[in-house]
Amino acid sequence: MSLRDQAKQLSYAENLANRRLQFSEKDRDYQTSGDMLRMVENLPVMWLVADWDSGVILHTNSELSERMGLSIEDLCKMKFEDLFEIFSKGLILGFQQRILSQTRISIQDAVLKGSSRILLPVNLDAQLIFDEQGHPTSFSVVFHPLPPSNIPREDEQLFRQLQRSNEDLEQFAYITSHDLQEPLRMITSYLQLLEKRAAYKLNETDLEFLNFAVDGAIRMKELLDGILEYSRISTRGKPFEVISMKEILDQVKQNLNKVIIESDTQITYDALPVIYGDQRQITRLIQNLVSNSIKFSGNRSPRIEITWSETKSHYQFHFRDYGIGISSEYLERIFLIFQRLNHRKDYPGNGIGLAICRGIVRRHGGRIWAESHGDEGTSFCFTIGKKNYGGI
Repeated sequence: MSLRDQAKQLSYAENLANRRLQFSEKDRDYQTSGDMLRMVENLPVMWLVADWDSGVILHTNSELSERMGLSIEDLCKMKFEDLFEIFSKGLILGFQQRILSQTRISIQDAVLKGSSRILLPVNLDAQLIFDEQGHPTSFSVVFHPLPPSNIPREDEQLFRQLQRSNEDLEQFAYITSHDLQEPLRMITSYLQLLEKRAAYKLNETDLEFLNFAVDGAIRMKELLDGILEYSRISTRGKPFEVISMKEILDQVKQNLNKVIIESDTQITYDALPVIYGDQRQITRLIQNLVSNSIKFSGNRSPRIEITWSETKSHYQFHFRDYGIGISSEYLERIFLIFQRLNHRKDYPGNGIGLAICRGIVRRHGGRIWAESHGDEGTSFCFTIGKKNYGGI
């Protein structure tokens, strides 16, 4: 790279870091160059470039992706206007006319809409990008996050109502699953008692019906246990603390020692980081992912490769296995509660493990997703927020 290009790169990085958009007319082409795109990917600012005609996002970076809980691939399928919460739509009305007449514009107190319940208050600076003939081709935007108190008063009230509603639903799930345990336990006990006492009096069909009833009651208890555990992710979570991912993995290997030895599972990883989170929940997260990889290894000896990287705000982990794989159309569905892709007889379980993983990751200010490798297995990826950026 020439000294001139290096100077451009440093100038661009400084401008972004200082929340300014001050570039010379002749250097605007640098905003879409390969060098700039590689550089801005790792900057601790939220940034994108969108097409002028369609508004479709052409480029963005991991900082915006992680803050909004959406993958870069998903963001690049969206239009610029789709990023905003409905009550911020009015702020970007006439966006193209304003930026065309002024070249650079700023918008204050907007709110971005991410995945799940993520609402991100921001200010933003936008700048028009021209081709060599002086025609607009695209525009770049830098977002500057604001404290939640910057959400307008009426919208903040709505946001608080949504939070209370979610808290009520979590409490309802807990109370319902907890209070149903006792009557279900009674039903199961008496069905099993009847099975023992009357088995010799029943014909084969009647005995089969009774077995179905017992199995159904046991299955119902498993589902209620799952709902109870899922509801406790937020309501019964422990305070966050500094924890070693190496120690977490060692504990998981000890917990699963028998099945790891019997299945000849190989787990490989480099030095793992120290993170900030709920030790019990992170242990459950890792144990679920390792157990999943072992369970769905198919006819091969399970092999799990763990890698990680980091940005200013998050750690990102990849659990790569070489099992039976998951079809791409099911990569989102598998994280929904009680969703199963295989028959219980082939792969036992209540279909809640990955939903619990998603709940744990969300509590830690991150997101989780799966990447398919066809018949060569699956990668489960998740992010965990750092101490100053993470969950509650």
